[in-house]
Amino acid sequence: MNKAVKTIIGLTLFSIIVLFFIWLEISQTDTRQPRGIVNIPNPIGYNLDISLELSSDQFDFPESVKQINVSNLEPTSREKAESFAKQIGFEGAPRIVNDISYGTTYRWSDRNSSFLVYSKAQKGIYSVYNFENTQITQDLSLERVRAIAERFLYDNNFFNREELEFVSIEHYDAGHEDLRMTTPDKANLIQVNFIPATQEGLSIVSLSPEFSPIEIWITNNGEVTRAIIHFLDFIITETNVRLINYNELSNRLNQAILIDVDEGNMPVPTLEKADIGKITVSEIKFAYFYQYPKDDVLTPVFVLKGQGVIFDQELPVTLYLPAEK
Repeated sequence: MNKAVKTIIGLTLFSIIVLFFIWLEISQTDTRQPRGIVNIPNPIGYNLDISLELSSDQFDFPESVKQINVSNLEPTSREKAESFAKQIGFEGAPRIVNDISYGTTYRWSDRNSSFLVYSKAQKGIYSVYNFENTQITQDLSLERVRAIAERFLYDNNFFNREELEFVSIEHYDAGHEDLRMTTPDKANLIQVNFIPATQEGLSIVSLSPEFSPIEIWITNNGEVTRAIIHFLDFIITETNVRLINYNELSNRLNQAILIDVDEGNMPVPTLEKADIGKITVSEIKFAYFYQYPKDDVLTPVFVLKGQGVIFDQELPVTLYLPAEK
């Protein structure tokens, strides 16, 4: 065996040994984020200053829960579409268009409004034309805005009370080429977000304003100007999902995601991490997180509520922490 061959063999063996130790190092280091974190938008980032007021005795949650999947219903029938249209105030036969992506589309319209149902996408859109983009002049409290949106859904038989869960309210300034999130006192358009409830009454949370499966838009005079409704079905499976325990939750507080500040009065995307001081968690609930339309499996989360220092002012805050072990 000549010297060149020995050199090649030696370098090959050395490379194999180096690759082995690299593989060993990687395999012993778990760099993965807990499942579910990537599914929840996080404009502020992780590693907030969070402390927990609750003791382990107050942490009363099961070791595992059932997995929930999302399943679309059958394509919306013409009969069902016509029933919705009639409830909103449209009479007569719809204009029908066949679309490759959305399937059969039913459309009703008059001088002031329109209603479309995309049968394949199980999606309905109600729109009112030409509203004034003036700031809110009457007393549209959060409670009144929510009541207006709920009444629209109930009166038009889109949902029964037990089929609907409130998510949040967002305020917008519509006086530009695009919508801009703003504070309630500067808003002229309000978005109210809902999500379908499960038959077993399990809590499902979402993240608004993006990816809300049910959204009602209300003008400054308290009228519904737009409604977007997706007809979804949540299926509780027999698959068990293990949850983190109290100690694991305590160790993962730096991975919690800030979702809400001051009950929607201070939009999270307008904040920076430097604006946020110490957060104290005093309440924990379990829920499933759903982001429409990306998720076909819901993410178990712990909903953390408490007080946070924002711009040197103590305000109520809500955070989500993925709960899967």
